[in-house]
Amino acid sequence: MNFTFTCFNYLPKYDTFVRISRDNEPQCFAHMRYGEDCYIFKLNQNDSCFCDHDTITLTIPSFDIDVLHGTHWTCGDGSLTSKSVLLYVKSNSDNKSKFNSIPSDENPIQVVSGSKQRFICTTDAGRPSARIQWYLSGTNITDEATAQPGICSSGCETVISSSVLLYVGNITDNGKIIYCTAVNVEGQSLNSSMKSIDILYEPLIAQIPDYNITERNTLAITCPVVGNPDPTFIWWTRQHEPGFRFNNTNLTISNIHRNDSDSYTCHAMNILTPSGMSPQIRTSQKTFQVNVQYEPLIAPIPDYNITEGNTLTLTCNVVGNPDPTLIWWTRQNEPGFSFIYRNLKISNIHRNDSDTYTCHAMNILTPSGLSSQRRTSQKMFDVNVQYRPSVHIEPSYNPYILYEGQQNIELLCVIDDANPTVDITDSGQYSCSAMNLIGTSDIIWKQLDVQYQPEISDIQDYNVTEGNNLIIFPIIDANPQPILFWWSHQKKPEVGYNSTYLKISNIQRKFSGYHNFLVRNILTPSGMPSQKRTSKKMFHVNVQYQPVILDIQDHNVTEGNDLKIYPVIDANPQPSLLWWTSQNEPDFIYNGNNLTITNIQRNSSGNYTCHVMNILTPSGMSPQNRNSQKMFYVNVQLFICIFNLKVNRFRPVNDREINDINITEGSSLAIYPVINANPQFTSVWWSRQSEPDFRYYDTNFKISNIQRKSSGTYIFNAMNILTPSGMPPQKRTSQKMCYVNVQYKPVLSGSPDYNIEEGSTLTLSPTIDANPSPAYIWWTRENDTSFIYNEIRLIINNIQQIDSGSYIVHVMNTLTPSGLPETNMTTQKVYNIKVMLLTGPIAQDTSDTSDNSIIIGAGIGAGVIFISILVIGVFIFILRKRQINRRNENSNKSVYESTSKGHGQLPNREMHLYNDLENVKAGEWSIYLEYIYIFVEIYFY
Repeated sequence: MNFTFTCFNYLPKYDTFVRISRDNEPQCFAHMRYGEDCYIFKLNQNDSCFCDHDTITLTIPSFDIDVLHGTHWTCGDGSLTSKSVLLYVKSNSDNKSKFNSIPSDENPIQVVSGSKQRFICTTDAGRPSARIQWYLSGTNITDEATAQPGICSSGCETVISSSVLLYVGNITDNGKIIYCTAVNVEGQSLNSSMKSIDILYEPLIAQIPDYNITERNTLAITCPVVGNPDPTFIWWTRQHEPGFRFNNTNLTISNIHRNDSDSYTCHAMNILTPSGMSPQIRTSQKTFQVNVQYEPLIAPIPDYNITEGNTLTLTCNVVGNPDPTLIWWTRQNEPGFSFIYRNLKISNIHRNDSDTYTCHAMNILTPSGLSSQRRTSQKMFDVNVQYRPSVHIEPSYNPYILYEGQQNIELLCVIDDANPTVDITDSGQYSCSAMNLIGTSDIIWKQLDVQYQPEISDIQDYNVTEGNNLIIFPIIDANPQPILFWWSHQKKPEVGYNSTYLKISNIQRKFSGYHNFLVRNILTPSGMPSQKRTSKKMFHVNVQYQPVILDIQDHNVTEGNDLKIYPVIDANPQPSLLWWTSQNEPDFIYNGNNLTITNIQRNSSGNYTCHVMNILTPSGMSPQNRNSQKMFYVNVQLFICIFNLKVNRFRPVNDREINDINITEGSSLAIYPVINANPQFTSVWWSRQSEPDFRYYDTNFKISNIQRKSSGTYIFNAMNILTPSGMPPQKRTSQKMCYVNVQYKPVLSGSPDYNIEEGSTLTLSPTIDANPSPAYIWWTRENDTSFIYNEIRLIINNIQQIDSGSYIVHVMNTLTPSGLPETNMTTQKVYNIKVMLLTGPIAQDTSDTSDNSIIIGAGIGAGVIFISILVIGVFIFILRKRQINRRNENSNKSVYESTSKGHGQLPNREMHLYNDLENVKAGEWSIYLEYIYIFVEIYFY
């Protein structure tokens, strides 16, 4: 705050010295001469003192309160002195209150949500004590603070005020501003520095709803988490599989299986570092249920043999998620048959009930976010109702009448129906004999040889590892022995292998599939033609092999896009695990069939590896884990990024990042851009904003002996061509602008010689061209060291012959070339001034008439003037008389009066400098009349 003391001189003398004193010590002198400019003499160079005919004003900027408080101020010319004015300074606090946070004074101040933070607001010494208010982004929170007792300073003439705020962190206050204000002088409030509040809080995971998904689909769930700071680590666990851990923001499970149903938990961790305290690790988690739904699965129902007349009872064992809502049975050869129940029951079953039966089961899947889906499964089986044979005897006569001695009697036992059928299967010796009254016939032996087609056993489906040997030895039962053995592939039946066993060395995956084994023999029943009989056995050979990763190539992708890689994998059996790693990031592990990186950045460029594992289960051997991997390169291409421009004046030590360049005219300019691009730029050029046709084709921009006309905005352009995989090439251009400011010393122009008549006003205004603009302009006079004039224009009023001479204008500016020290440059120009005396003849008129007219006119004019002056004098006398009486009543007849002109508004009772202010205001008109009075006295004199 400035202190201003003004002194008014009501009775100016022709030549007088007026001074302003503090405690009788002069502070400022003014030499006043009536009708002329006054001259100032000040004792303290930091003070400001000026005068204007009858007024002298002293201003003390940013004064010391303790020094000025209680001082006495007067003004006068030695013979007359004003009343003494006592200065009482009501001191407010310093420009800003001190605002600290405990234990660490940072900005922004980091506070953990729910924890307490102590703030202290302290003022500098002031009078009286200050009232401190607290604000949070404009909201007054003073009620939450505690005022502290004031601390005396300087013998208790001033008081240091303070207040303590115990703030509790709240997430809703994040980013708000906290500050304090101090007021001890009405209308003058001082604000402290402002601190931004950064609320730290542990990760907050939004509710993750339970999720229904259909088996064999891909589960993709995002963990919706926020925190301050952002979580540094996010991972997933599974309740019933302790070894399960998936490190990613998104949980992805491809080809999900029913065994993957479980409770899953998303974990998030961040590190809170409140101001002035040790880091704190905070963890949050959210659990949800994944329910893998699948269609009903019916357990195999074996074919069923049952004796006619019994009760058939079968149960359809079915599982599903959700449980089946409907189970029913149908019959192949009876469309109208439908039995709705889990158990099929047929009492007193009849042979006509033999048929193919089917168990059906249905449930309703409700995958999250999708419509309901009905799913149905079925399982077929045969019911074979068996019963005892029914026979008859041929001939059918009953009784069968024979004549005595009749020979070649044949009785046939014919089987009409039987389930199962009645066959003679036993080969061997059979005998036949006949007996009558005479005796028994010879025993006739007959060898019964029952022939049958081949029966093949001990051939099953085979799993075999590629590259091993497959050997199959079948067991064959046939009578007679087979005459042909034939092994073939179902896809190529014409290509075969004739042997009693099958051997394939170094088997390859192309041999996978169904194979046939054929065995043939020839039956030769007695009395009948030969019969070829062939048996066939089909079996499956599954050639298993480790994964082979196909179709992963080096990949170009533009920065900011999403990288998606879909590998083509050939494996048998299908992979059980697929994951991705990065050579540049040892901790990078991505589990999923497809690699997806959203908003990819340049630092993600590098070698990636796709890992695949499957489990081989060769027949008769233990399972074997087989791994394969394939490395590929991801090249993140980016638009050209011009980080900075460096200017080099052929002095490498001056290299630095710049945007605008200041350079001195005549120097050499060299600008070296720093470019980051992938792929490398294909073309570069410089252009100029003010010249559309300007082109400079080079990476580095150079101008030797630069001139002022080269000032302007220059643009560096660089272009490269992105070639993202699977997309057409894309031209991308980036640019960086910089302003080149060519600085030069001032240049002065204008006529150097002036002739001027005496008594006129001389005004000299030089024409200046400078960059930057002049900082100082002053005038001197040749052979006159005391003459200094600090203005851009030189003005001399009422010029006299003695003012003739050479005047010199000095112009200085400061060049600030980038990377170099500042340089002051000065230019001067001499103006020769010649003041000429105005001389010439005086015209005379000899006419008597003219003389008489002049005398008469002068007489009349003198009379009018005398009467006017007489009236004015009487009027002035009356006003002065009244004014003098008023002054005698209210003052000590002091001639000099003082007023205070300072910043701020003070109450009337505190403005001690206004002791005679009302008298001065009331006497304003009398002052002007006094001037008229003085003028009249001078006129008559």
